[in-house]
Amino acid sequence: MGCKGSRVYPIDGRSIENIESKHSSSLNKLQTPNIHQFKRKTGLDREMLLQSAFKTVTKPKRLRILCLTSNHGGTLPSNQELTSFLSQFKLDVYHMLIISSQECGRSAGQGALLPSRAAEFRTLLNEALPRRFVALNQNIDEMGSTHSNIYVSASLVSFFTDVSYSTVRLGLGNVLVNKGAIITAFSYDEIRFCIICCHLTAHKENYQERCNDLSAIMGSGLIERNQIDCCIIAGDLNFRSDAEDAQRTNFNHLLSKDQLNRLIATDTILSGFQEHYIHFDPTFKLKTNEQGEKYYATHRLPAWTDRVLYKVHEEINMHVFQYEDAGFLGESDHKTVFLDCVVSRDIKPMVDVDTHF
Repeated sequence: MGCKGSRVYPIDGRSIENIESKHSSSLNKLQTPNIHQFKRKTGLDREMLLQSAFKTVTKPKRLRILCLTSNHGGTLPSNQELTSFLSQFKLDVYHMLIISSQECGRSAGQGALLPSRAAEFRTLLNEALPRRFVALNQNIDEMGSTHSNIYVSASLVSFFTDVSYSTVRLGLGNVLVNKGAIITAFSYDEIRFCIICCHLTAHKENYQERCNDLSAIMGSGLIERNQIDCCIIAGDLNFRSDAEDAQRTNFNHLLSKDQLNRLIATDTILSGFQEHYIHFDPTFKLKTNEQGEKYYATHRLPAWTDRVLYKVHEEINMHVFQYEDAGFLGESDHKTVFLDCVVSRDIKPMVDVDTHF
């Protein structure tokens, strides 16, 4: 069921690099030694250059978004691993990238006690991503080993306004950051977005604790103060299957007993939220044998712990192109999951692009 091999998406938009090449003479006139070096940490110099070169920038009405959620298993990927992993996506078609990371560089427990490695991971992303992307949430304080990285096209960054953020601590006494959420809100084309990157309470028996985690997140002040048009939740939500262990190889049965599906169908905590149809194998817990092959751990029931949920206002359209697993990033025991979608105020149905690979 899980797809293997390289995933390459077709180009259905114009990349900023192509625009730059067509206007290379204008760019050359504007370049100075400082601007030419492009300060990748903030992207401000690059954006200044682009705005100077192009007096008018057309704002796309349909925002193409790639949302990734990955539990790194306490490791930090190398530059080569991250670059290779991202190469499976045709990044030029996207206007915004959402990268939700859990246990990034440290385990959840270590993340609560030791300094965050968020800055290191941000540097790796800056080096691995095409230069057309700049970080939207530049000054956010990451929570332990849970990180939120939102990148947007440099030519469009001025259209993303009213950026604000907050955090919700879900560790011991709601003080420790071994579990929690980072919430980022912003506006684009009169659409108010809310992006929630989170890591919820672990283990099959802690279903109610996970429900309490979500209640705390959805009741946070930032969400309550904003009229949200499009909300995306991405993370290791840690919901398991209530199936018996004897059914561990019957993935259809495991999914029919999935705790998160039951919560969405029967509770009001996630009222209005949806998840695209799951047709990929469980994302947790996988181990590696001596031959480098992945297999599901025998002491845990396979589960879809890594998920992307969304909720849109009735006047907003979200068209999902693909919801899949993207394989492994580094040495993690989780598969990365991605959602490829378009968000707009255009309520006309869209024709699927060819996403076969």
